[in-house]
Amino acid sequence: MKTNWRFTKWMGPLLDAVRALGGAATPKMAQQQIQQKLNLPADFLADKNKSGQTKFYNELCWARQYLVWEGLLDGQERGQWKLTEVGKQTVLNETAAQQLAEKWTEIHKQESSEDSDDDTKFQNELPPDDLFAMQQSYGNITLDPLIQQSLRASYENLLKRGELLTKERLSECYALFRERFGPERLKSLDGEALLNTMHAHGSQDSLVYWLEFRSSSEFPTRQFGSISGGSALKFGLYKSKDTGEWMTGHPQNQETLSITEAIDIAKKHRTQLVTAVDVMMALPAGASDQQYVELQNSLDQVAPDVSRLAWGHKYLSLLFPDKLDDYHAEFVQRHTLIKLLQIPPVQKGLYIAAGRFVKLSMQLNWPINHLTSVLNERNGPPITYWRIGTKLGEGEDAETIWPDMQNGGYAAIGWAELGDLSDVLSGDDVKENITKKVNESYQYEANVASRKSGEIRNFTQVMSENDVLLAAEGERILGIGVVKGPYRYETTPPEDAPHRRHEPLPKNWTGC
Repeated sequence: MKTNWRFTKWMGPLLDAVRALGGAATPKMAQQQIQQKLNLPADFLADKNKSGQTKFYNELCWARQYLVWEGLLDGQERGQWKLTEVGKQTVLNETAAQQLAEKWTEIHKQESSEDSDDDTKFQNELPPDDLFAMQQSYGNITLDPLIQQSLRASYENLLKRGELLTKERLSECYALFRERFGPERLKSLDGEALLNTMHAHGSQDSLVYWLEFRSSSEFPTRQFGSISGGSALKFGLYKSKDTGEWMTGHPQNQETLSITEAIDIAKKHRTQLVTAVDVMMALPAGASDQQYVELQNSLDQVAPDVSRLAWGHKYLSLLFPDKLDDYHAEFVQRHTLIKLLQIPPVQKGLYIAAGRFVKLSMQLNWPINHLTSVLNERNGPPITYWRIGTKLGEGEDAETIWPDMQNGGYAAIGWAELGDLSDVLSGDDVKENITKKVNESYQYEANVASRKSGEIRNFTQVMSENDVLLAAEGERILGIGVVKGPYRYETTPPEDAPHRRHEPLPKNWTGC
Protein backbone atom coordinates (compact mmCIF):
# COMPACT_ATOMS: atom_id res chain seq x y z
CA MET A 1 0.00 0.00 0.00
CA LYS A 2 1.52 3.30 -1.10
CA THR A 3 0.15 6.44 0.55
CA ASN A 4 1.66 9.86 1.03
CA TRP A 5 0.76 11.01 4.53
CA ARG A 6 1.59 14.53 5.68
CA PHE A 7 2.61 13.50 9.17
CA THR A 8 5.55 11.34 8.04
CA LYS A 9 7.61 14.41 7.15
CA TRP A 10 7.72 15.33 10.85
CA MET A 11 9.18 12.03 12.06
CA GLY A 12 12.81 12.90 11.33
CA PRO A 13 12.55 16.50 12.59
CA LEU A 14 10.81 15.26 15.75
CA LEU A 15 13.64 12.85 16.56
CA ASP A 16 16.15 15.64 15.84
CA ALA A 17 14.24 18.10 18.03
CA VAL A 18 14.06 15.79 21.05
CA ARG A 19 17.73 14.92 20.57
CA ALA A 20 18.62 18.63 20.52
CA LEU A 21 16.65 19.13 23.74
CA GLY A 22 18.71 16.54 25.59
CA GLY A 23 16.80 13.38 24.74
CA ALA A 24 13.49 14.27 26.41
CA ALA A 25 11.02 17.11 26.00
CA THR A 26 7.44 18.11 26.57
CA PRO A 27 5.24 18.16 23.44
CA LYS A 28 5.25 21.96 23.50
CA MET A 29 9.05 22.14 23.70
CA ALA A 30 9.44 19.71 20.80
CA GLN A 31 6.89 21.61 18.74
CA GLN A 32 8.64 24.94 19.34
CA GLN A 33 12.04 23.43 18.52
CA ILE A 34 10.78 22.21 15.13
CA GLN A 35 9.05 25.53 14.42
CA GLN A 36 12.26 27.45 15.06
CA LYS A 37 14.57 24.98 13.32
CA LEU A 38 12.47 24.83 10.14
CA ASN A 39 11.26 28.43 10.31
CA LEU A 40 7.64 27.38 9.72
CA PRO A 41 5.32 30.15 8.49
CA ALA A 42 2.71 31.63 10.84
CA ASP A 43 -0.25 30.87 8.55
CA PHE A 44 0.70 27.20 8.48
CA LEU A 45 1.00 27.05 12.27
CA ALA A 46 -2.41 28.73 12.69
CA ASP A 47 -4.30 26.27 10.44
CA LYS A 48 -6.73 24.21 12.56
CA ASN A 49 -8.84 21.10 12.09
CA LYS A 50 -12.54 20.77 12.98
CA SER A 51 -11.88 20.05 16.66
CA GLY A 52 -9.95 23.31 17.09
CA GLN A 53 -6.54 21.68 17.30
CA THR A 54 -3.79 22.97 14.99
CA LYS A 55 -3.14 20.61 12.11
CA PHE A 56 0.60 20.86 12.73
CA TYR A 57 0.26 19.65 16.33
CA ASN A 58 -2.12 16.88 15.25
CA GLU A 59 0.32 15.65 12.60
CA LEU A 60 3.17 15.87 15.10
CA CYS A 61 1.23 13.66 17.54
CA TRP A 62 0.71 11.02 14.87
CA ALA A 63 4.39 11.17 13.95
CA ARG A 64 5.21 10.63 17.60
CA GLN A 65 2.79 7.66 17.82
CA TYR A 66 4.47 5.84 14.92
CA LEU A 67 7.89 6.50 16.45
CA VAL A 68 6.64 4.93 19.69
CA TRP A 69 5.44 1.85 17.80
CA GLU A 70 8.84 1.62 16.10
CA GLY A 71 10.59 1.80 19.49
CA LEU A 72 12.34 5.09 18.78
CA LEU A 73 10.40 7.09 21.38
CA ASP A 74 9.38 5.92 24.84
CA GLY A 75 5.57 5.92 25.11
CA GLN A 76 5.35 5.13 28.84
CA GLU A 77 5.42 8.60 30.40
CA ARG A 78 2.59 10.96 29.52
CA GLY A 79 3.62 14.53 28.77
CA GLN A 80 7.23 13.54 28.00
CA TRP A 81 8.53 12.65 24.55
CA LYS A 82 11.70 10.72 25.28
CA LEU A 83 14.19 9.03 22.98
CA THR A 84 14.91 5.34 23.51
CA GLU A 85 18.48 4.07 23.21
CA VAL A 86 17.71 3.09 19.61
CA GLY A 87 16.07 6.44 18.96
CA LYS A 88 19.17 8.28 20.13
CA GLN A 89 21.13 6.66 17.29
CA THR A 90 18.45 6.95 14.59
CA VAL A 91 18.18 9.62 11.88
CA LEU A 92 15.17 9.44 9.54
CA ASN A 93 14.78 10.99 6.13
CA GLU A 94 11.35 11.32 4.51
CA THR A 95 11.71 8.09 2.52
CA ALA A 96 12.56 6.07 5.63
CA ALA A 97 9.72 7.72 7.54
CA GLN A 98 7.25 6.84 4.80
CA GLN A 99 8.41 3.21 4.85
CA LEU A 100 8.08 3.12 8.64
CA ALA A 101 4.48 4.41 8.42
CA GLU A 102 3.57 1.87 5.74
CA LYS A 103 5.05 -0.91 7.86
CA TRP A 104 2.96 -0.10 10.94
CA THR A 105 -0.16 0.61 8.93
CA GLU A 106 0.09 -2.87 7.44
CA ILE A 107 0.70 -4.42 10.89
CA HIS A 108 -2.44 -2.80 12.33
CA LYS A 109 -4.40 -3.70 9.25
CA GLN A 110 -3.49 -7.37 9.69
CA GLU A 111 -4.23 -7.27 13.44
CA SER A 112 -7.67 -5.77 12.89
CA SER A 113 -8.47 -8.06 9.97
CA GLU A 114 -7.89 -11.10 12.20
CA ASP A 115 -10.72 -9.88 14.47
CA SER A 116 -13.30 -9.53 11.67
CA ASP A 117 -14.83 -11.51 8.82
CA ASP A 118 -15.52 -8.32 6.88
CA ASP A 119 -13.09 -8.32 3.96
CA THR A 120 -14.21 -4.88 2.83
CA LYS A 121 -13.22 -3.17 6.08
CA PHE A 122 -10.00 -1.68 4.69
CA GLN A 123 -9.48 0.20 1.47
CA ASN A 124 -6.40 -0.02 -0.72
CA GLU A 125 -5.80 3.71 -0.60
CA LEU A 126 -6.28 6.30 2.14
CA PRO A 127 -7.43 9.88 1.54
CA PRO A 128 -4.46 12.17 2.30
CA ASP A 129 -6.46 14.14 4.91
CA ASP A 130 -7.64 11.05 6.84
CA LEU A 131 -4.51 9.71 8.45
CA PHE A 132 -6.03 6.69 10.13
CA ALA A 133 -9.21 5.87 8.23
CA MET A 134 -7.89 2.37 7.66
CA GLN A 135 -8.01 1.81 11.43
CA GLN A 136 -11.60 3.01 11.89
CA SER A 137 -12.57 -0.27 13.50
CA TYR A 138 -9.28 -0.93 15.29
CA GLY A 139 -10.03 -1.52 18.96
CA ASN A 140 -13.39 -3.28 18.54
CA ILE A 141 -14.36 -5.21 21.67
CA THR A 142 -14.52 -9.00 21.25
CA LEU A 143 -15.39 -10.63 24.56
CA ASP A 144 -14.77 -14.18 25.66
CA PRO A 145 -18.15 -15.99 25.95
CA LEU A 146 -17.58 -16.68 29.65
CA ILE A 147 -16.97 -12.98 30.29
CA GLN A 148 -20.16 -12.12 28.40
CA GLN A 149 -22.07 -14.57 30.60
CA SER A 150 -20.62 -13.08 33.77
CA LEU A 151 -21.58 -9.57 32.64
CA ARG A 152 -25.15 -10.67 31.93
CA ALA A 153 -25.33 -12.33 35.35
CA SER A 154 -24.07 -9.20 37.10
CA TYR A 155 -26.57 -7.11 35.15
CA GLU A 156 -29.44 -9.32 36.27
CA ASN A 157 -28.25 -9.14 39.89
CA LEU A 158 -28.16 -5.35 39.81
CA LEU A 159 -31.62 -5.23 38.24
CA LYS A 160 -33.07 -7.51 40.93
CA ARG A 161 -31.55 -5.35 43.67
CA GLY A 162 -32.89 -2.19 42.03
CA GLU A 163 -29.41 -0.65 41.84
CA LEU A 164 -29.56 0.49 38.21
CA LEU A 165 -31.15 3.81 37.34
CA THR A 166 -33.73 3.47 34.58
CA LYS A 167 -32.93 5.06 31.24
CA GLU A 168 -35.62 7.67 31.96
CA ARG A 169 -34.04 8.56 35.32
CA LEU A 170 -30.60 8.75 33.73
CA SER A 171 -31.92 11.19 31.13
CA GLU A 172 -33.54 13.29 33.85
CA CYS A 173 -30.30 13.44 35.85
CA TYR A 174 -28.22 14.43 32.83
CA ALA A 175 -30.75 17.10 31.84
CA LEU A 176 -30.84 18.53 35.38
CA PHE A 177 -27.05 18.70 35.56
CA ARG A 178 -26.84 20.47 32.20
CA GLU A 179 -29.53 22.93 33.26
CA ARG A 180 -27.67 23.84 36.45
CA PHE A 181 -24.04 23.68 35.31
CA GLY A 182 -23.92 23.31 31.53
CA PRO A 183 -21.83 25.69 29.39
CA GLU A 184 -24.70 28.12 28.75
CA ARG A 185 -25.33 28.42 32.49
CA LEU A 186 -21.65 28.99 33.27
CA LYS A 187 -21.30 31.56 30.49
CA SER A 188 -24.20 33.55 31.98
CA LEU A 189 -22.34 34.06 35.29
CA ASP A 190 -19.57 36.43 36.33
CA GLY A 191 -17.68 37.60 39.37
CA GLU A 192 -18.46 36.06 42.75
CA ALA A 193 -21.61 34.44 41.38
CA LEU A 194 -19.45 32.39 39.00
CA LEU A 195 -16.88 31.65 41.71
CA ASN A 196 -19.48 30.41 44.21
CA THR A 197 -21.50 28.46 41.64
CA MET A 198 -18.40 26.58 40.56
CA HIS A 199 -16.21 26.30 43.65
CA ALA A 200 -18.09 26.99 46.91
CA HIS A 201 -17.32 23.53 48.25
CA GLY A 202 -19.46 24.06 51.35
CA SER A 203 -22.53 24.99 49.34
CA GLN A 204 -24.86 22.20 48.27
CA ASP A 205 -25.72 24.25 45.18
CA SER A 206 -22.16 24.41 43.79
CA LEU A 207 -20.73 22.45 40.89
CA VAL A 208 -17.96 20.87 42.96
CA TYR A 209 -20.46 19.73 45.62
CA TRP A 210 -22.69 18.12 42.99
CA LEU A 211 -19.73 16.37 41.42
CA GLU A 212 -18.38 14.92 44.68
CA PHE A 213 -21.07 14.80 47.35
CA ARG A 214 -24.61 15.31 46.05
CA SER A 215 -26.68 12.38 47.28
CA SER A 216 -30.36 12.85 46.57
CA SER A 217 -33.04 11.11 44.58
CA GLU A 218 -32.89 13.85 41.95
CA PHE A 219 -29.13 13.49 41.49
CA PRO A 220 -27.26 10.60 43.18
CA THR A 221 -23.78 11.67 42.13
CA ARG A 222 -21.96 8.46 43.12
CA GLN A 223 -24.05 6.61 40.53
CA PHE A 224 -22.03 8.54 37.95
CA GLY A 225 -18.56 7.63 39.21
CA SER A 226 -16.74 8.67 42.36
CA ILE A 227 -14.16 11.43 42.60
CA SER A 228 -13.93 11.30 46.40
CA GLY A 229 -10.67 11.35 48.30
CA GLY A 230 -7.86 13.83 48.63
CA SER A 231 -8.24 17.44 49.69
CA ALA A 232 -10.50 20.14 48.28
CA LEU A 233 -7.43 21.51 46.51
CA LYS A 234 -7.95 18.84 43.86
CA PHE A 235 -10.38 21.37 42.34
CA GLY A 236 -7.64 24.02 42.15
CA LEU A 237 -9.05 26.19 44.96
CA TYR A 238 -11.51 26.10 47.83
CA LYS A 239 -13.03 28.35 50.49
CA SER A 240 -11.73 27.64 54.00
CA LYS A 241 -14.45 26.87 56.56
CA ASP A 242 -12.25 28.26 59.34
CA THR A 243 -11.21 31.59 57.85
CA GLY A 244 -13.64 32.13 54.98
CA GLU A 245 -10.67 32.83 52.71
CA TRP A 246 -10.07 31.27 49.31
CA MET A 247 -7.05 28.93 49.22
CA THR A 248 -4.92 27.33 46.53
CA GLY A 249 -1.58 25.52 46.27
CA HIS A 250 -0.44 22.21 47.79
CA PRO A 251 -2.12 20.69 50.87
CA GLN A 252 1.13 21.15 52.82
CA ASN A 253 1.90 24.58 51.34
CA GLN A 254 -1.34 26.50 50.85
CA GLU A 255 -1.63 30.06 49.58
CA THR A 256 -4.33 32.60 50.37
CA LEU A 257 -6.11 34.16 47.39
CA SER A 258 -7.80 37.51 47.11
CA ILE A 259 -11.37 37.48 45.81
CA THR A 260 -10.10 38.84 42.48
CA GLU A 261 -7.50 36.07 42.19
CA ALA A 262 -10.06 33.40 43.07
CA ILE A 263 -12.50 34.77 40.48
CA ASP A 264 -9.74 34.72 37.85
CA ILE A 265 -9.13 31.01 38.51
CA ALA A 266 -12.87 30.31 38.25
CA LYS A 267 -13.00 32.21 34.96
CA LYS A 268 -10.07 30.21 33.63
CA HIS A 269 -11.78 26.97 34.62
CA ARG A 270 -15.06 28.12 33.05
CA THR A 271 -13.35 29.06 29.79
CA GLN A 272 -11.57 25.73 29.58
CA LEU A 273 -14.72 23.73 30.39
CA VAL A 274 -16.74 25.59 27.75
CA THR A 275 -13.98 25.07 25.17
CA ALA A 276 -13.75 21.38 26.11
CA VAL A 277 -17.50 21.05 25.52
CA ASP A 278 -17.04 22.43 21.99
CA VAL A 279 -14.32 19.86 21.35
CA MET A 280 -16.56 17.08 22.66
CA MET A 281 -19.39 18.18 20.38
CA ALA A 282 -17.11 17.81 17.37
CA LEU A 283 -16.40 14.16 18.22
CA PRO A 284 -18.62 11.99 15.98
CA ALA A 285 -20.82 9.24 17.34
CA GLY A 286 -19.10 5.85 17.25
CA ALA A 287 -15.67 7.46 17.04
CA SER A 288 -12.63 5.23 16.49
CA ASP A 289 -9.68 4.73 18.82
CA GLN A 290 -7.73 7.17 16.70
CA GLN A 291 -10.38 9.85 17.01
CA TYR A 292 -10.27 9.45 20.78
CA VAL A 293 -6.51 9.91 20.64
CA GLU A 294 -7.13 13.16 18.76
CA LEU A 295 -9.74 14.09 21.35
CA GLN A 296 -7.19 13.56 24.13
CA ASN A 297 -4.63 15.70 22.34
CA SER A 298 -7.17 18.46 21.73
CA LEU A 299 -8.37 18.53 25.34
CA ASP A 300 -4.78 18.55 26.61
CA GLN A 301 -4.20 21.61 24.47
CA VAL A 302 -7.37 23.66 25.11
CA ALA A 303 -8.28 22.62 28.68
CA PRO A 304 -5.10 21.45 30.46
CA ASP A 305 -6.13 22.69 33.93
CA VAL A 306 -9.47 20.86 34.06
CA SER A 307 -9.76 18.06 31.50
CA ARG A 308 -6.86 16.06 32.99
CA LEU A 309 -8.44 16.04 36.45
CA ALA A 310 -11.11 13.68 37.76
CA TRP A 311 -13.66 16.44 38.31
CA GLY A 312 -13.18 17.83 34.81
CA HIS A 313 -13.63 14.38 33.32
CA LYS A 314 -16.78 13.81 35.37
CA TYR A 315 -18.19 17.17 34.26
CA LEU A 316 -17.74 16.25 30.60
CA SER A 317 -19.02 12.69 31.08
CA LEU A 318 -22.27 14.03 32.57
CA LEU A 319 -22.77 16.26 29.53
CA PHE A 320 -21.73 13.57 27.03
CA PRO A 321 -22.77 10.21 28.54
CA ASP A 322 -22.92 8.67 25.06
CA LYS A 323 -19.27 9.53 24.34
CA LEU A 324 -17.42 9.12 27.65
CA ASP A 325 -17.30 6.48 30.36
CA ASP A 326 -17.78 7.46 34.01
CA TYR A 327 -14.49 6.07 35.27
CA HIS A 328 -12.69 9.23 36.37
CA ALA A 329 -9.26 7.69 37.00
CA GLU A 330 -7.11 6.34 34.19
CA PHE A 331 -5.77 3.39 36.20
CA VAL A 332 -9.35 2.23 36.83
CA GLN A 333 -10.13 2.37 33.11
CA ARG A 334 -7.08 0.27 32.32
CA HIS A 335 -7.73 -2.14 35.19
CA THR A 336 -11.27 -2.65 33.87
CA LEU A 337 -10.13 -3.34 30.31
CA ILE A 338 -7.56 -5.85 31.54
CA LYS A 339 -10.25 -7.62 33.60
CA LEU A 340 -12.15 -7.96 30.31
CA LEU A 341 -8.99 -9.51 28.77
CA GLN A 342 -8.55 -6.44 26.56
CA ILE A 343 -5.20 -4.77 25.92
CA PRO A 344 -5.48 -1.08 26.92
CA PRO A 345 -4.53 1.56 24.32
CA VAL A 346 -0.86 2.45 23.98
CA GLN A 347 -1.18 6.17 24.60
CA LYS A 348 -1.96 7.47 28.10
CA GLY A 349 -4.79 9.81 29.04
CA LEU A 350 -8.25 9.92 30.63
CA TYR A 351 -10.05 10.02 27.27
CA ILE A 352 -8.05 7.48 25.26
CA ALA A 353 -9.98 4.38 26.32
CA ALA A 354 -13.47 5.91 26.24
CA GLY A 355 -14.22 4.58 22.77
CA ARG A 356 -13.75 1.01 24.02
CA PHE A 357 -16.46 1.44 26.65
CA VAL A 358 -18.74 3.19 24.16
CA LYS A 359 -18.39 0.32 21.69
CA LEU A 360 -19.03 -2.27 24.39
CA SER A 361 -22.13 -0.46 25.66
CA MET A 362 -23.47 -0.38 22.11
CA GLN A 363 -22.77 -4.10 21.64
CA LEU A 364 -24.64 -4.94 24.84
CA ASN A 365 -27.34 -2.32 24.22
CA TRP A 366 -26.81 -0.82 27.68
CA PRO A 367 -26.29 2.83 28.64
CA ILE A 368 -22.65 3.40 29.55
CA ASN A 369 -23.75 4.05 33.14
CA HIS A 370 -25.26 0.56 33.28
CA LEU A 371 -22.14 -0.93 31.72
CA THR A 372 -19.76 0.62 34.25
CA SER A 373 -22.08 -0.38 37.12
CA VAL A 374 -22.01 -3.96 35.86
CA LEU A 375 -18.23 -3.89 35.47
CA ASN A 376 -17.83 -2.55 39.01
CA GLU A 377 -20.13 -5.30 40.30
CA ARG A 378 -18.16 -7.98 38.47
CA ASN A 379 -14.59 -6.74 38.92
CA GLY A 380 -14.45 -5.00 42.26
CA PRO A 381 -11.90 -2.21 42.88
CA PRO A 382 -8.34 -2.38 41.50
CA ILE A 383 -5.79 -4.01 43.79
CA THR A 384 -2.13 -3.01 44.05
CA TYR A 385 0.40 -5.69 44.97
CA TRP A 386 3.73 -4.98 46.64
CA ARG A 387 6.67 -7.35 47.04
CA ILE A 388 8.37 -6.90 50.41
CA GLY A 389 11.74 -8.46 51.13
CA THR A 390 12.23 -10.33 54.40
CA LYS A 391 16.00 -10.04 54.81
CA LEU A 392 18.27 -7.17 55.77
CA GLY A 393 21.64 -7.11 54.05
CA GLU A 394 22.97 -9.38 51.35
CA GLY A 395 24.64 -12.78 51.03
CA GLU A 396 25.31 -15.16 53.89
CA ASP A 397 25.27 -12.33 56.46
CA ALA A 398 21.72 -11.27 55.59
CA GLU A 399 19.41 -11.18 58.61
CA THR A 400 15.90 -12.56 58.26
CA ILE A 401 13.09 -10.50 59.81
CA TRP A 402 10.21 -12.69 58.59
CA PRO A 403 9.43 -14.24 62.01
CA ASP A 404 9.19 -10.74 63.54
CA MET A 405 6.96 -9.52 60.73
CA GLN A 406 4.78 -12.61 60.95
CA ASN A 407 4.37 -12.56 64.73
CA GLY A 408 4.06 -8.79 64.98
CA GLY A 409 1.52 -8.43 62.18
CA TYR A 410 3.48 -5.84 60.21
CA ALA A 411 5.68 -5.32 57.17
CA ALA A 412 9.07 -3.66 57.67
CA ILE A 413 12.03 -2.27 55.73
CA GLY A 414 15.54 -1.27 56.80
CA TRP A 415 17.41 2.04 56.36
CA ALA A 416 17.34 2.60 60.12
CA GLU A 417 19.86 5.44 59.92
CA LEU A 418 17.29 7.64 58.18
CA GLY A 419 15.35 7.98 61.42
CA ASP A 420 11.63 8.77 61.64
CA LEU A 421 10.34 9.95 58.23
CA SER A 422 6.96 11.23 59.45
CA ASP A 423 7.93 14.91 59.11
CA VAL A 424 9.39 14.32 55.65
CA LEU A 425 6.20 12.58 54.50
CA SER A 426 4.02 15.50 55.62
CA GLY A 427 6.03 18.06 53.66
CA ASP A 428 6.65 18.91 50.02
CA ASP A 429 9.06 17.21 47.61
CA VAL A 430 8.96 13.95 49.54
CA LYS A 431 11.13 11.84 47.24
CA GLU A 432 13.73 14.60 46.90
CA ASN A 433 13.98 14.98 50.68
CA ILE A 434 14.19 11.22 51.19
CA THR A 435 16.97 11.10 48.59
CA LYS A 436 18.79 13.85 50.48
CA LYS A 437 18.61 11.86 53.72
CA VAL A 438 19.72 8.68 51.92
CA ASN A 439 22.76 10.47 50.49
CA GLU A 440 23.63 11.84 53.94
CA SER A 441 23.45 8.41 55.60
CA TYR A 442 24.59 5.95 52.92
CA GLN A 443 27.29 5.81 50.26
CA TYR A 444 25.23 5.00 47.16
CA GLU A 445 25.90 6.01 43.60
CA ALA A 446 23.43 8.62 42.35
CA ASN A 447 21.25 6.23 40.33
CA VAL A 448 21.14 3.70 43.19
CA ALA A 449 20.26 6.39 45.72
CA SER A 450 17.39 7.54 43.51
CA ARG A 451 16.07 3.99 43.15
CA LYS A 452 16.35 3.25 46.87
CA SER A 453 14.60 6.53 47.69
CA GLY A 454 11.74 5.57 45.40
CA GLU A 455 11.40 2.23 47.18
CA ILE A 456 11.33 3.94 50.57
CA ARG A 457 8.72 6.46 49.41
CA ASN A 458 6.57 3.67 47.96
CA PHE A 459 6.60 1.85 51.29
CA THR A 460 6.07 4.85 53.53
CA GLN A 461 3.75 7.03 51.44
CA VAL A 462 2.44 5.48 48.21
CA MET A 463 1.34 2.14 49.67
CA SER A 464 -2.36 2.44 50.54
CA GLU A 465 -4.88 0.71 52.75
CA ASN A 466 -6.11 -2.62 51.33
CA ASP A 467 -3.07 -2.98 49.08
CA VAL A 468 -1.76 -6.55 49.10
CA LEU A 469 1.69 -7.37 50.47
CA LEU A 470 3.74 -10.33 49.28
CA ALA A 471 6.45 -11.16 51.83
CA ALA A 472 9.22 -12.71 49.76
CA GLU A 473 12.57 -14.41 50.15
CA GLY A 474 14.08 -14.35 46.69
CA GLU A 475 11.53 -15.88 44.34
CA ARG A 476 9.68 -17.66 47.15
CA ILE A 477 6.57 -16.01 48.63
CA LEU A 478 6.45 -16.63 52.39
CA GLY A 479 3.20 -14.90 53.23
CA ILE A 480 0.44 -12.64 51.99
CA GLY A 481 -0.97 -9.70 53.95
CA VAL A 482 -3.22 -6.68 53.50
CA VAL A 483 -2.22 -3.13 54.44
CA LYS A 484 -4.49 -1.72 57.16
CA GLY A 485 -2.35 0.83 58.94
CA PRO A 486 -0.34 3.98 58.14
CA TYR A 487 3.43 4.36 58.23
CA ARG A 488 5.01 4.05 61.68
CA TYR A 489 8.56 4.38 62.96
CA GLU A 490 9.24 1.90 65.79
CA THR A 491 12.49 0.96 67.51
CA THR A 492 11.34 -2.34 68.97
CA PRO A 493 13.23 -5.40 67.69
CA PRO A 494 14.33 -5.79 64.97
CA GLU A 495 15.86 -2.30 65.46
CA ASP A 496 17.43 -2.37 61.98
CA ALA A 497 13.94 -2.44 60.38
CA PRO A 498 12.07 0.42 62.09
CA HIS A 499 9.98 1.63 59.12
CA ARG A 500 6.73 -0.35 59.35
CA ARG A 501 3.21 -0.77 58.00
CA HIS A 502 0.86 -2.52 60.41
CA GLU A 503 -1.96 -4.96 60.16
CA PRO A 504 -4.76 -4.54 62.76
CA LEU A 505 -3.92 -7.78 64.57
CA PRO A 506 -0.80 -9.93 64.94
CA LYS A 507 -0.36 -13.16 63.04
CA ASN A 508 -2.73 -12.27 60.21
CA TRP A 509 -0.24 -13.00 57.45
CA THR A 510 -1.49 -15.86 55.30
CA GLY A 511 1.23 -18.47 54.92
CA CYS A 512 2.22 -19.81 51.52
